[in-house]
Amino acid sequence: MTKFKLYSIFLVFLLLSCKKKDTSTDTGSNLGSFNFTAAELAILPYPTTDTVVFKSSTGDSIIFKYQGRKSIMDTDFQYPGNPEGTKGNYYLTEENSSGFSSANADYLIFNLHFSDPFKEKSGIKYFDMGVVVENSGNCSWITEFRFNADSIISYLPGTGFTAGGYVNAVYTKMKLGPHEFQNVYELIGPSFTHYCPVYLSAVYYTKAEGIVGFTKNTGKSWYLVVPD
Repeated sequence: MTKFKLYSIFLVFLLLSCKKKDTSTDTGSNLGSFNFTAAELAILPYPTTDTVVFKSSTGDSIIFKYQGRKSIMDTDFQYPGNPEGTKGNYYLTEENSSGFSSANADYLIFNLHFSDPFKEKSGIKYFDMGVVVENSGNCSWITEFRFNADSIISYLPGTGFTAGGYVNAVYTKMKLGPHEFQNVYELIGPSFTHYCPVYLSAVYYTKAEGIVGFTKNTGKSWYLVVPD
């Protein structure tokens, strides 16, 4: 599992409390800023919902409570590994995050961020999603996609398939539980099956409702409960 994956499980909750990145700017010039548009921010779900409930195929439920949303500006230095005071020029890039948690330490995690302009083409946007259920630990579904304002894009960095996610299909309509959802993405995460006998095999997402369901390789599945 990559450093990004291990870190992203707790990313939202750190952002919402005391996370701060080194923003010292006394050693170089600001080369520019990257901010999300309102249309791009709309891809991050649940902007106003306090509680979401998922019911499983075996009859139990998970009640997720909204933990808030946070936007910060990260500082990407030209030479981040250099001693303090010699980090060179820098860009400012927005990071926008939100999350939910249950009383049993289940989590839904969402994070939008830009690529490091010094390492990749400037302005590439990433959408990180995480689903942690039933004490899944290192077998949690923590996945990164590229995105634009109207779509999610598969992201497979290298043959190891250890960081990015894959859009397996997009369904015009899909019935999950009693409700039929529109324009549903079937999202596949990194493959950790060599040490995860039980894992989430797919997550279902829509731009309008966010995550609307997820399925384990055992056959157990969950769907979003939509209020009448």
